[in-house]
Amino acid sequence: MLRVQNLSVDVEGSRVLRGISFDVKAGELIYLVGRNGAGKTTSLRTIMGFRKPAAGSLITFEGVNLAGLRPYRIARLGIGFAPEESEVFGELTVAENIALPTWTQAHAREAQARIEEAYRVFPQLERYHTRGGHALSGGERKMVSIARALALGPKLLLLDEPPISAPSATRSSSPSPTSTMCRISPTGSTSSSGARSCLPGCPNWPPRTRRWRGSSPELRRAAAGTRLKPRPRCDRCVIYQMAHLT
Repeated sequence: MLRVQNLSVDVEGSRVLRGISFDVKAGELIYLVGRNGAGKTTSLRTIMGFRKPAAGSLITFEGVNLAGLRPYRIARLGIGFAPEESEVFGELTVAENIALPTWTQAHAREAQARIEEAYRVFPQLERYHTRGGHALSGGERKMVSIARALALGPKLLLLDEPPISAPSATRSSSPSPTSTMCRISPTGSTSSSGARSCLPGCPNWPPRTRRWRGSSPELRRAAAGTRLKPRPRCDRCVIYQMAHLT
């Protein structure tokens, strides 16, 4: 479905990503795991067209080359994105923010069905659906941002640092949002700073893990030209650990 080959990205004259390659197949949940600065956000933003990849990089979605496409055109291909910043429209209510993709994006599924699915992941949003976006806390904005991406009805959902649990007020009765998405999301790719925060609701947690130790040159040789190391998890979930190579 999504293929990333030899992805390199420069940010303000510095090479941030160096030759990353990975595939996202239909029905899979892929996790990019690494410490701050490893390039997780840059990877997702480049896929969405907010960053320009270096020459020789290739990103395709269902056979379509994404190079040079504007973010809105990439979204129309069926890729939903919830950025780390969780930006919402302050002048719109929670309900309007979530419904926004259904106003602009034609889809085989009815708009109401897509909106209901978003609320199924974050049922607590129904309680303050009339609240303005400017009155939301950081955690609430994160939930609205992901719910809005779900309402697009995406074939592929990209989440940058998604929440790992429901807010404390609803935690006793609500499942983890990420575990709920594991059941309903057709395909997804997400980034997280720690492997343990990826998907605690996964029935096959913890995954088999590998660790590497050594100096920077030794880690470079161990990486053998790539900063991504696949770690099998369960039937749907694959974790890629991104090493910070400097």
